[in-house]
Amino acid sequence: MNELAKLLLERLGSAFKSSTGANPSLCITDKDMIKKMNIRHHLTLFTNINGVQDLMKFFATCKLAFQSSVIAGEPNYLRWKDVLTIIREWRISLTDFVGQYVQYKESFVQFPLDASAFVYLMQVRLELEYSRLSSFEVVRDMMTKLKLEYDSFYREYQTLFGQHVQRKVYDESGSCTEYRRLKQPSLVHCFFPALELKTILNKVDTSRYKFPRTTQHILDIMSVQNPADISILENEPVEEFFDHLVEQINVWLDWFEKFVDIFLCIIEWLRNCKMEKADQFYRELYNTRNDSAITLLKIKTLIQDVLKIFEHFNHLPRLCHLFNCTLPFEIIDPGTVSAPDQSKLFIAETKQFRPNDNFKVNANCIDGKIHRIDGRRHVRWSLACEQYPYHVVIEYQPDGSSGEYYALQSQKFSSRDQCLLRGEFKTQRGGHLKMRIENPSQHVPHTLWFQIKSNALSACQLFHGIFNIEYGKCFDSSTATIKKSDFVTIMDRVFSFIDNLLDGSISLDEMNELRVVFCDKNINVREEVQKLFATRSNDDNARLPMTTATLATSKTSSDERIEQVCKWLETYQYYSHVSIIIDCVKIFQIISTEANDQSMNHLHDLTIDNSRSLKEISDTYNDVYLRFKKLSGEHLQLIKTMVACPNVVEMMRNSKLYSTDGLRRFQELRDNLTTQFQFQERNNMILNSWIITFTLCVPFVHNARDLEQFVDDVARLKIIDENSCEHIKGRTQL
Repeated sequence: MNELAKLLLERLGSAFKSSTGANPSLCITDKDMIKKMNIRHHLTLFTNINGVQDLMKFFATCKLAFQSSVIAGEPNYLRWKDVLTIIREWRISLTDFVGQYVQYKESFVQFPLDASAFVYLMQVRLELEYSRLSSFEVVRDMMTKLKLEYDSFYREYQTLFGQHVQRKVYDESGSCTEYRRLKQPSLVHCFFPALELKTILNKVDTSRYKFPRTTQHILDIMSVQNPADISILENEPVEEFFDHLVEQINVWLDWFEKFVDIFLCIIEWLRNCKMEKADQFYRELYNTRNDSAITLLKIKTLIQDVLKIFEHFNHLPRLCHLFNCTLPFEIIDPGTVSAPDQSKLFIAETKQFRPNDNFKVNANCIDGKIHRIDGRRHVRWSLACEQYPYHVVIEYQPDGSSGEYYALQSQKFSSRDQCLLRGEFKTQRGGHLKMRIENPSQHVPHTLWFQIKSNALSACQLFHGIFNIEYGKCFDSSTATIKKSDFVTIMDRVFSFIDNLLDGSISLDEMNELRVVFCDKNINVREEVQKLFATRSNDDNARLPMTTATLATSKTSSDERIEQVCKWLETYQYYSHVSIIIDCVKIFQIISTEANDQSMNHLHDLTIDNSRSLKEISDTYNDVYLRFKKLSGEHLQLIKTMVACPNVVEMMRNSKLYSTDGLRRFQELRDNLTTQFQFQERNNMILNSWIITFTLCVPFVHNARDLEQFVDDVARLKIIDENSCEHIKGRTQL
């Protein structure tokens, strides 16, 4: 009998679908026969609706059951809600159910789906679909298709809405996306008159409305006061109370988003250092940016747990500053108009090296360009136009649920002299840089050329070098997990080392541990020292009464100390590279033996007294500082790279391109290949790399009179970009 019933339902479903709901249909009018058939009982065969095919069988049986109920003259006619409650599991969305019903609605003209049945469907599908159906516009669209009256729907929906408000809104178990959406105008207020607010509030756990407690360190880093606890006292009309609640929760969400922006990279670093629980917290914090279903209660609990990690991090503000994460978004230059000659040069270089970096705006149109920016980036953008007038709007919209954006620039250009716009910003959160152009010309289309340079936010090499030294003294690569207390101890030692370094009291013997950092990393000493001083100065200044005179004196004193420490560390940096410079001069025979340069002999004999302190290095080794002070960290890194890649210099020297005739041939070859590769991006990149390599090799292929001339030749090099040494290393692989 079960097999027969299944076969019968298959036939009924097929007939219903193929006839667009016209079949099957009851032709029997005998009440006794109808009662014996008991079609209503066949509905109990449906326990699950697994897809559209099952829905067709269900609709066909419903139609016959409704007809039989009427013919049999039952005192209580079968209703849609009675039928729907039989189904224990729905594996079809409400949207699909309504869509299929509307397609076959002519079959149910005598028994239309009513408001109570629709609300019931919303209730059983609520947990799975609420993120999509919380917009009343979607519900209203369904009601229109079903031809439901709003009054009857509201009466049926009020109870469900009250349950949802308690569960999702007042219990903080609603998703953050929902609270963001509730800020927008909607029909939600239509349900408030029937809402039993007192009943709802009596069931709410008031402890959930307490904002997480934070230390002074966290307050200083966040640079904003903590949001207030949320008041749930019913002392205002329900509409105003609800709006105020949503507003307060969104203030919480803004604070939580800023917290994640600032501390995510710190947690990621702790994870890489294998600190306990850091991996779990990083994954959960990262997911808050992308998980639209995450609830307010969950993110609040997560941040409370993260705050517990930071309770004993005494140097947390300094750490955040060194990691460049204290500001979620920083506008360095909103957009500056450059000189007219720079505009022509920029457009020419863009056409030559990046011919695809352009877009067109037709006459009397508004158009633009959207560029994806990853998280934790330092972005420099440029935009130029060959025609005028035009109006440009530059914005940055970070990822996130709040929908915020930063207006960088909005400017009208009316003459050819105003054609190049350059700006700069830093962002913790990835997002989109939007360039919108309005072309008011009635006939002339505009072509705009752009450049977007996006680099990772700079790290403090000295800090990481010192940390790695202290970390290596306590743990090795086999260590699985580090306790928070052990990590705090390491951090205390790291910042003690930094303070001694800035005071100059550290010994040169201790500095030897850092020597590899000075040699292996491209360190800009001034930037590094300014970062280290800025964090310590904040602590120092916090203990002083801030008057105008105090601020001026403090700034002067700080600048002087920075200059002094820079000289100490630059001297040490030069000393660390002395052996490399000697090797460079020897390998490439830069100084002829006939020159008899006594300065080289002095360098050979140079030794350092490790018992002295860093502050004494300038007096003892001032000669080293004076000889090499023209060289930057990039120049020293270039010298080291050349020593590591001698075949590149030898190859360029053998090409004989540095003589007068060779320079002429090089110029001709460069011009010809530039024209030939104008629209071949890859070949253009290779050509550009060769040109950079040719320029960087100049001091190493020519002979110098003495060491001073060699230093001058290197110092005159224009380091074309921060990755110049990579071009040299790339030649060794060809």
